[in-house]
Amino acid sequence: MSEINPYEFTTVPEGWECKRLIKCTDEDNISYGIVQPGQHVDNGVPVIRINNVKNGQLDLGDVLKVSPEIERKYERTRLKGGEVLLTLVGSTGQSFVAPVELKGWNVPRAIAVIRAKSEIGADWINICLQSQETKHFLDVRANTTVQKTLNLKDVRDIPILIPPKEVKESITNMALSLSNKIELNRQMNQTLEDIAQALFKSWFVDFEPVKAKVIVRGKGGNALAQSLAAQAIIAGTLTLQQLEAMEVTSLGLEETIHPFVVKNFEPSGLDYWMPEQLESLAKLFPNNLVESEQGEIPEGWSIKSMEELSTNVAMGPFGSNIKVETFVDDGIPIINGQQLRGTLLADGRNKFITNEHAEKLSKCNVFRGDIVITHRGTLGQVSIIPEGSKYERYIVSQSQCYIRPNCEVISPLFMIHYFKSYIGQHELLAHKSQVGVPSIAKPVTNLRKIELIVPSKGVSDEFHQLVNNMYNKISQKKDEILLLEEMRNALLPKLLSGELRVSEEVSVCH
Repeated sequence: MSEINPYEFTTVPEGWECKRLIKCTDEDNISYGIVQPGQHVDNGVPVIRINNVKNGQLDLGDVLKVSPEIERKYERTRLKGGEVLLTLVGSTGQSFVAPVELKGWNVPRAIAVIRAKSEIGADWINICLQSQETKHFLDVRANTTVQKTLNLKDVRDIPILIPPKEVKESITNMALSLSNKIELNRQMNQTLEDIAQALFKSWFVDFEPVKAKVIVRGKGGNALAQSLAAQAIIAGTLTLQQLEAMEVTSLGLEETIHPFVVKNFEPSGLDYWMPEQLESLAKLFPNNLVESEQGEIPEGWSIKSMEELSTNVAMGPFGSNIKVETFVDDGIPIINGQQLRGTLLADGRNKFITNEHAEKLSKCNVFRGDIVITHRGTLGQVSIIPEGSKYERYIVSQSQCYIRPNCEVISPLFMIHYFKSYIGQHELLAHKSQVGVPSIAKPVTNLRKIELIVPSKGVSDEFHQLVNNMYNKISQKKDEILLLEEMRNALLPKLLSGELRVSEEVSVCH
């Protein structure tokens, strides 16, 4: 079979070249990875799978490790770092450059490994693979009989534009600059979410500020020492283990603990903890733990059911109430599973129904501050509709239920972080059905019965204020990401077609 002429599939600007992808690789070779990885092996070789690639970003939360004996047969796709990886099955056409941290890892059959020639570069190949022309080239050739799949032959034939060296470097630098800014914002958002979840665990699961007071009192520390210990724990400059190991000196515990409170500390996304802020916050935490039906809990805190903490707990409509033929181009959006991956409900490619239809499904309408939970399909997904969400109201699907927290009793941000914690996830999945499609039996009934330890209103309000500030910053960063992505998506096609030169848009990027 004769080779294709790549010039037939794209417009080549004057002075540029166009080559088949295979001719842009070392040794003219593109390979896919391990055909049958087998079962997970704890001490095996880690493998990047399709589920680890989301919108061209790596998610290493769930990594498969394969037997070294199996992996050894696929040395040709063992990573060194710097390769371009391209998804071939399911969510096809996603690509990224493997970071050096993946050295020694491998890939499965569903991912192609592309080693770019040094004079062309992995970053340039990756930029070209994400162009609209390449996506169209692959889409029309994908096999969709069972599951969308790309053949290596078609991947090898992808036309790659090669501009003069100076032009290629300028476009690459511009694209990488935008991508790096996007990735930095994503990392900052993840850090903020991690801080919020860690704060919840420290205050409301492990009761660390209260335990700090108890430990110091057991060592003979006075009220000031107990307060300082709680402040240091809240600020994150002292651990309970360090506190346990402290010895009482002639100076007294308060003099020993005090440096940990005034220590310069600034967690990402938070302002400096000011002494007066820490002192007032420490006073809100009780001085003792008392016995309860859920073990020891802070004195004065209570145990309440989800029904007591909510004004409504309900589930989505039956399938017959929302059909494809009822969808409209604009109206009230229906929440989909893709939007429930983070703590905050994400904007997504929604289907819509009319306002009139939504009114008939009034029990399925959800609003800002409501918490949406998946009860069928991908279980454990839970998100809150943020105050700055794109729409004022949504419709939950038939696979979802929701909780409307009573804001006079509990902070909605407290509740969402409860469900994100390992305790909340355990409670959500406690009634998981083992038959057929993964589902939660009687989701509304069982949600209402869940009991959780509720802090005082003062502590709950302080947590809400701190975390709400973090999520305001997260929302701002998400807006920045969208703007940067729009800029990148608008500029790259024009740059790759030669319609626009980098020098003409430098002011836009900076």
